[in-house]
This record gives sequence, C-alpha cells and structure tokens, in this order.
Amino acid sequence: MAEPATFHYRAFLSYSHRDTTWGKWLHAALEGYRVEKDLVGRETPVGPVPQTLRPIFRDREDFSAGHSLTEQTSAALQDAQFMVVLCSPNAAKSQYVNEEIRRFKAMGRADYVIPLIVDGEPGDPERECFPPALRFKVGADGALTDEREEPIAADARPQGDGKEGAKLKVVAGMLGLGLDEIVRRAERARRRRLRNWVSALALMSATFAGLAVWAEINRREANVQRQHAEDALTAATKTANSLTFGLATQLRDQTGIPAALVKEILDRALYLQQQLAASGQTSTELRASEAGAHLEASTTLLTVGDAAGALAAADRARQVFESLRNADPSGTRWDGDLALSYQRTGDALLAAGKRTEALAAYREELSLAQQLVERKPDDQATLDGLSIAFNKIGDLASADGDYATALDNHRHALDAAQKLVALDPGNAKWLRELAVCNERVGDALDNQGQHDEALAAFRRRLAIATQLADANPTNAEFQRDLAIANAKIGDVLNAMGKPQDALASYEQRLVISQKLADVDPGNRVWQRDLAMAHNKIASALAAAGRQGDALAAYRAGLDLEQKLAAVDPNNAEWQRDRFISYATIGGLLAAENQRDDAVEAFKSAEAIAEKFAAADADDAQWQYQLALTHWQLAALNDDPARRLALIVSILQKLKDRNKLGAGEAGLLAAAQTQLAKLQGQ
Repeated sequence: MAEPATFHYRAFLSYSHRDTTWGKWLHAALEGYRVEKDLVGRETPVGPVPQTLRPIFRDREDFSAGHSLTEQTSAALQDAQFMVVLCSPNAAKSQYVNEEIRRFKAMGRADYVIPLIVDGEPGDPERECFPPALRFKVGADGALTDEREEPIAADARPQGDGKEGAKLKVVAGMLGLGLDEIVRRAERARRRRLRNWVSALALMSATFAGLAVWAEINRREANVQRQHAEDALTAATKTANSLTFGLATQLRDQTGIPAALVKEILDRALYLQQQLAASGQTSTELRASEAGAHLEASTTLLTVGDAAGALAAADRARQVFESLRNADPSGTRWDGDLALSYQRTGDALLAAGKRTEALAAYREELSLAQQLVERKPDDQATLDGLSIAFNKIGDLASADGDYATALDNHRHALDAAQKLVALDPGNAKWLRELAVCNERVGDALDNQGQHDEALAAFRRRLAIATQLADANPTNAEFQRDLAIANAKIGDVLNAMGKPQDALASYEQRLVISQKLADVDPGNRVWQRDLAMAHNKIASALAAAGRQGDALAAYRAGLDLEQKLAAVDPNNAEWQRDRFISYATIGGLLAAENQRDDAVEAFKSAEAIAEKFAAADADDAQWQYQLALTHWQLAALNDDPARRLALIVSILQKLKDRNKLGAGEAGLLAAAQTQLAKLQGQ
C-alpha cells in the first residue's frame, strides 16, 4: 500500500445516481469535517492523521450509463486512498457502482473500502443493498470470485447508527482511529457549535426585539413623530434583511451542518422577521425582505441537498413577489425578483426530478426576463438573466433530444450574450459565455446535419477561445477550451469530406494538447487528450488517402494509450481506446495488403475484447466488438470457419437476451451465410 501522501483524493465516493441526495450529503459532511489539531500527524494503521479529509471525489457523470467508467472516474479511482460506498437497493442494481468497487478492489485495496448503508437490507432478496463486488472477493485477475465476503458497514438508517453516527464511523475508518475517540470529540464539537449558534440566535433575537420595540414606541408617538416611526420601521426592516441574508450566506458556506439544523435556524430567522412586521404597520419593504430571505433560504437548502425545503422556500418567495407585483400600480417593480423566484423554483424542481414542472417554471422566468429586457435593454444583469433563462430551457430540450427547440433557445441566449459583450467587451466572463453559447448552437446544428452552419458557429467559438487563451497563456482551462474549439471544427470538416482542412484544425489541437501534457506529465486527462489528438490527425490523414502517415499517427496515439492502460489494466475506457487503435491500424494494414501485420494488430485487439467480454457476458458492446474482430480475422483467412462459428455463438447469445441491435443482427446474418458456404464446400 502506498503512503497516503501519494494519493490525490482521500476517498472516492461511489453511489447510484438515484441516491444523489445522499451522495451530496456525505460529500459535504466528509469534506467539512474538521480534524482537531492535536490529532494531526498521529501514526495510525492507515498512515499519519491528515489535516483534513479533503478532497473527496464525487462522480458527477451520468451514473445510468452502465458499467463503462469515464476516464475522469478511472483516474480518480487510481488516485484515491479509500472508497466509500453508499449501499442501497439502487446501488446493488447499479453496474456502474459495482464496476467501481470491483476496479478499486482489483488494485489491492479491498481493506480500504468502507460501506455505508442508506437503504435496503443486507441479504434480503428483494431489498439487497450490497452490490456483488462487496459481497464477493475479487481474484488476482480482477474478476469476481464465488468466495463470499461479509462487509462490515456503517448504517445511516434510523434503526441503525443514524446519519450522524454512520458519518462518524466512516470518519473513524478514514482516519484510522477508534470510533469512541471520534464520537467523544464530535460531541464536544457539537456542544461548541450549539453554544455558538445559540449565542448568535440570542443576539439576533435581541436585535430584532429591540428593533421591534423601537418601531413600536415610535409608532405610538405617530401623532407627533409619524415620520420618525416610518424611518424607524424602515431601519428595522433593512437591518432584519441584512441579518437574515448574512445568516443564510454563512450557513451555505458552513459545510457539514445537518440540513435539518440549517432549516431550523433559517425558519427562526424568518419567524423573527414576521414578529418585526407584527409590531407595527406592514410595509412593502418588510414583505420584500421576507421574500428575499426565503430566496436565500432556498439556495442554501438546495446547497445542502434539501430539495423539498428549497422548493417550499422558493415557492413562498414567489407568492410574496407575485402579491407585491399585483399591488404595484406600475406592475413592473418586482419583475426581476419574481423572475429570480421562478428560476430558484425551477432549480429546486429539477433537483427533485420534476423536469416538466421545472420547464414550466423556467418558461415563467423567461417571460418576465423578456419583459425586463424590453424596458432595460442595456442592463447587464437583466441580459445575463435572459441568457440564463434561454439556456436552461435549451439544456432541457437538448437532454431530451429535441435539438430544434434547443437550437432556438440557445440562439436567443447567444443574442443576449452578444449584447453583454458589446456593453463590456473586456469582460472575460461575458466572452466565455458568448463562446459557450456559440458551441451550444454549433452542437445543435451539427446534431441536425446542418454542417455549414455548425462550422460557422464553431469558428466563432474558436475566435473567442483564441482571444481568451492569448490573453491568459498560463490558464489551462482557456488553453483546453482552445484545443476543444479546434477539434470541433476538425470534426465537422472531416464529416463534410474535407480531410485536408480538418487536418489543419487537428494539428492546432495537437500543439496545444502536447503543451499541456508536457507541463503536467502525470495528468492523465492531458495524456489522453494528447492520444486523442494524434488519433484525430490519423483519421484525417486516412480520409485524405495518406495511409502511411495515418498509420504513424495512430501508432503515436497507441503508444500513449499503452502507457495509460499500463497504469490500470482493468480500466475499460483506456483499454477500449487501445482496442479501437489496434482495430483501426489492422484495417489500414489490411487495405495496404500487409496481411501478416494486419492479423497481428487484429489479434491484439482480440485479446483486449476477449478479456472484457469474458468478464461480463451482459456487456453487449464488448461482445459485439469481439465478434467484429473475429469477422476481420476471418476475412484475412485466419481460421475462418472457427471464427465465423464464434461470431454466430456470441451474437446468438445476445439475441436470446434481447440485446441484439440492427448492426449486430446484420453481422449475425452475414456470419451465418458465410459459415454455411464454408460448411457446404
């Protein structure tokens, strides 16, 4: 086991996308955990006690994508000392979670896996919460064995350790300390926090009470000092507004505080505001202050994972602002606040998985934003709000595959971004927003086959990326933006049958990717980017008929892929990169009548496909890739009868499990036909 200091992440958090709320809670709880100073450096079985448990890796990709892990996820697994698994019936059924656990244990880190039960029941056929990779040992070859394991898990269920108790068990395991010591220290820290919060609330209560009394005294003297009473109420309102907003912001930044406590404190603050309102006449400012506090509460609650609480707070703010808007003679004063309340409502609905309702809220936000821009066409905050509203609707449409609607909305967002840049040409934020809007427009056009228009959008995106990268040469994010912009253009040109033009864009990408990879050779993202840059160039060279140069470029990419794959032989994504390169090289060699070299390349691809196809018979993609490799080798007259029979066997099994697509069905039919011909000879 390497020393803890060699790991970038203290832990890798693995969970099903259906348990995202739990994932966000535990991520915040662990990263917010404060290791007491006298513990730091103490030697434990897992190494010296660190100053902090940060960083914790929480995968934000689409967890429903099967068990094929992203490159970022695979690199994070390699760079994490511990793995914490949120166990539930959802996790037990997730191939993605299971693959993460299997991969981590295959690295020799089975003793560093910490399960935490959030739902279900271990051993229950209907409610099993442990994924197979937790219940069975992993062999030396990285595959699951039949030898059972009995995971010892923390239990966040009410009938178990409870959320706080389970969190402390995880912390104790990650620090290598006894649970009793961690619990005692947590209790002392809890008492300190409560004393601090009670003091803060007492001060806040006293302040509000004093302001309320002051307002009441002045109100009673209204006959002689009416103006003073109004001034006092206004001052009290502004102070209440400031205190409540400040408290909400502090709570949002204070990680590790339970969502229930956050909600309780915010509810108390809002209640005190209501007391202030009840002490005298009701004012418009006071109601607006209350609604504003609800908006801040919504944002804070969403940050700590309480989507229901966030929705309730946002909805209350919306009701207040709608009431104020209806009572306003001009009918326009509160449009901006009301639009923001609809946005927060939409965000909360989306977090709760209510996409249709979220879309309706965003459309209400958009309607108000459009009215605001009509009245204030040069207001940057208003234009930014309009761009955000259009993009939120466009993003939802794009996620649903409705590219026409996505394009329409992203174009409107682009218009707003262009106006923002015109108003403040040197603002990097507005420039990058404009670049992103152009890319979104380009993607939507490309998805609809409108390549010329997509190319124009991507070129606008490239121009902005170039401007930002030139102005910020040490900013890796801007440099990578520039590489991506060049790649986007190359992809469209190659699809349009212009490989020479595509090659120029791909070469620009290669130069940037090479620089980034050279700056940080240990950054696997940069290294994979560099491999992909070589492959893109190779694809354009092949399309241009320069087969020899294409082979050299593919081999350059393959060399980088080999180095990445050596770091983690079980990383399916990196191995897939190798498989594609070997198969592509084999195809080029076959076209050049270099049969022996082509067979060697295809057999290298075959070895990769066989390994992953054997590891999971339900992985239709690897099964099909293996069948395709057999087909290529059969075409090269390498034991064709046996290979055709293997193709039929592999694809027939997929067909029996209803996992045979149109392409796979075509290959099956062709293999059956060819095999019948060979057998009839």
